[in-house]
Amino acid sequence: MNNLFYKIHGSDYLSRIISEINVFNDTKIHVIKNQDPINADDIIINVFYFEELSKKKINFFFKQKKPTICIFKNNAFNLKQLGELGNFFVLLPAPIDLIDFFKISNILKIKFIFFNQANLEISKDMFLNVNLKLLFSKKKKIRLTEKDIQLILFLKEEGSSHKDKILQSVWGHKNELDSHAFDTQLHRLRKKIYENFGEKNFIEERNSIYSIKNSF
Repeated sequence: MNNLFYKIHGSDYLSRIISEINVFNDTKIHVIKNQDPINADDIIINVFYFEELSKKKINFFFKQKKPTICIFKNNAFNLKQLGELGNFFVLLPAPIDLIDFFKISNILKIKFIFFNQANLEISKDMFLNVNLKLLFSKKKKIRLTEKDIQLILFLKEEGSSHKDKILQSVWGHKNELDSHAFDTQLHRLRKKIYENFGEKNFIEERNSIYSIKNSF
């Protein structure tokens, strides 16, 4: 499994916050330093305040094309100062909302992993192409919504997950409105897959624990 780590550059304010807060009951939040060892398949998100780093250092993050969250404090912040943003570079105004921060982090992680894998095997004889937003087999293919993809990738990454964690990680919150949105999204996705592939329970559920059937 690809573990998620944060590397904080400049101020240690965020390091202290992230280290002290456990946003998800069953998820550990890691902050690392340059010398800390990690596995080859782990994901690092670089985090920094725009006003605290030199232009040379910021340009370095642009050229890396790695998951990065740039927080800016100045209300007069001009996007032209940065130029064209890449797929893995996100801007957040300060003060940050921690729920949004971790939601964005999770999306960055998922995008970074799977944008580098054109065709990902989701279950037996079924593949996902994130770039084209297609779920396909040897004979058929269907187009997915962005939220369909996020849900499938999250379950693929986790193996199985409780509904509350799905709501927190994919929808960003945990309330009745988001629960209804999840139920609706899941119903439509299951229906689409059943009508095209004949798979009735592509996403299985037992006691509010969800997983992809025959996932590898």
